[in-house]
Amino acid sequence: MKNFLSYLVLLLFFLISGFRLSAQDQKTKDSLLSVAFKAKTDSNSVLAVKTLIGMYFNTGNYDSALKYGYAAIDLSKKINDKTSLTRSYFNLGSIYTNLYNQDSLLYYNGLAEKEAIELKDTFLLVHCYSNYAAGYRKLGDYKASLNYAIRGAEIAEHSTDSAIIKILPMLYHDIGATFKIQNQYRKTIEYGEKALEFTNYPGEQRYRILILLEITDAYLKLKQLEEAGKYISTAVKESDSLGNMVISLQAYNTQAIYFSNSGNSDLAIETYKKVYNLCDSVKDYNMKTHVANNIAIEYWLQKQYDKAKPYAEEANSLSLEQKQFTVTASSFDVLKRIATAQGDYKAALRYANLFKRYSDSTINQETQNQIVSLEKKYQTEKKEREIAELTAANAAHELTVARRNRLIIAGGLGALLLLLTFGFLYRNSKQKQLLVAKENALHLEQIEFLKKEQQVLSLRSMVNGQETERTRIARDLHDGLGGIFSTIKMYLSTLQHEQEALQHSELFNRSFKLIDTASEEIRRIAHNMMPEGLMKLGLVHALEDMCTNISAAKQLDVKLQTYGMEQRMNISTEIMLYRIVQELLTNIIKHAQATQAIVQFNRNGDRLSVTVEDNGRGFNLKKSDDKEQTGLETVKSRVNYLNGQISIDSESDIGTTVLMEFLVNDDPETSQSS
Repeated sequence: MKNFLSYLVLLLFFLISGFRLSAQDQKTKDSLLSVAFKAKTDSNSVLAVKTLIGMYFNTGNYDSALKYGYAAIDLSKKINDKTSLTRSYFNLGSIYTNLYNQDSLLYYNGLAEKEAIELKDTFLLVHCYSNYAAGYRKLGDYKASLNYAIRGAEIAEHSTDSAIIKILPMLYHDIGATFKIQNQYRKTIEYGEKALEFTNYPGEQRYRILILLEITDAYLKLKQLEEAGKYISTAVKESDSLGNMVISLQAYNTQAIYFSNSGNSDLAIETYKKVYNLCDSVKDYNMKTHVANNIAIEYWLQKQYDKAKPYAEEANSLSLEQKQFTVTASSFDVLKRIATAQGDYKAALRYANLFKRYSDSTINQETQNQIVSLEKKYQTEKKEREIAELTAANAAHELTVARRNRLIIAGGLGALLLLLTFGFLYRNSKQKQLLVAKENALHLEQIEFLKKEQQVLSLRSMVNGQETERTRIARDLHDGLGGIFSTIKMYLSTLQHEQEALQHSELFNRSFKLIDTASEEIRRIAHNMMPEGLMKLGLVHALEDMCTNISAAKQLDVKLQTYGMEQRMNISTEIMLYRIVQELLTNIIKHAQATQAIVQFNRNGDRLSVTVEDNGRGFNLKKSDDKEQTGLETVKSRVNYLNGQISIDSESDIGTTVLMEFLVNDDPETSQSS
């Protein structure tokens, strides 16, 4: 009983102090280990293990924290303690949040949430919402992240439990971090300042530093360097006293960015190197990749090309290993600039081509597509109302005319006695009938015109729906199946390390390679369905990338020629033109048996001419098979979507030429270069 009380006091101290036990206190750690793994498992063992988790978590040693996190689950199951098991699930979720493993975070946090609801543990439930907010933010689902953070904050703000109220700072931090990603920097600062008003809560110093860093970053984005300098100096000072290498890593990195933005390149490089050395200590190779690239950029700005090149090469190598293709593209760009400055134009050209290859990835356009879809629905409903109003007006007009004709006939019968009067009325009636006929014809033409406009809107809605579905499928493949395959690879890799015999199993190794191949194939399919280069860099860049990839496959040599295409067009127009060329090239590969193809874009003012030629076997438009006709019908529907005209000229054994003409208008909001 005495031991139980002593370890309970130790645990309470650990919770109140925000996991501040020193990892260097070997005597305390040895004592906890002896209690945790003694012969007879009891509640003291679980308490000791949880204290060890806190010690390692606070100092940023997440690998050791993870090890004891799994041990806490096993011990909780042995003593059948459901409350302890639920909190152990939550601890694992928190650790995986800091290890950037979103799949495991969502799995263990989901178990903790389910049990917290069943146990009516509001304190733990709010913590789960905070974990979800951080996890979904890293997954890129900012709507879900903000939703969970706000749900947790609402519960805490209306609670009378002081322990729950003290969770508010971390929830405000989650809300501010999500707003920052969405470029709402004033909101980030607002919620950060609200969080800094709280004191005496678990993990206060750690969260204060994180909040200070978020506010600093927001001020940097707003170009308010003086305000940013105040917060970053405080954050660095507090992180030095905390002794958490992971937090220090983030603080120094933000300080280096501040120095870089302030124009102090020497201090930026010096601070980046601190971060660079810390990355190996905490095994954060993701951060190391970015930092190496930033050091290379700073040296390049100073024209110290010999110093910049090794860091750029290391950033390039690390980013390729971790598949951080944004950094890969940036490092190739730096290497290209260095080679150009040093006069090595052959290497510069090679780096430029590699930069193009790695400079795009899948993006999420769901919100934009939803807005477009809603706008189309609104316009369609508006046209339908106009048609209904015109039809009703036409019916009322016809009824009025019928009544008028009856009066004219009655007047005519009465005017039989007066020939002159009859003649006058007859002529007047004829004129009115002709006028009515013209008015009716005009109404009918207006109805037909509106019906045609409605058909065009329906076609546009269908095509936009297809693009929305492509984006959704691409996102689901990338984020859903891609995430699942990544988790499977992690589990197989862990299993391989735990079961040494599997390392020599041919079947296991083949399975592992198949999983890796499937994961890469899913990424490729997602990229083909909606390339990010089209959204960010424009139509010409996306077409160059498409032609390069097709030519690289050795099936067809495709050349792209563009004239007057410097100015970007409306994004929906660019997407539609991209799909038209993509469909035509696909048809050439499948049916034409061609070896060469040329794609030409020629723009003069608001006129755009697009030509796609091949040297294939040609075909008869009237006798071509269903598959070819289906592809051409798809192309024609997209050309109609853009109100364009298409002509097809094909001769047997000579080839096929497809010529399309469009009138295009630039939209200032959507035609900017990304």
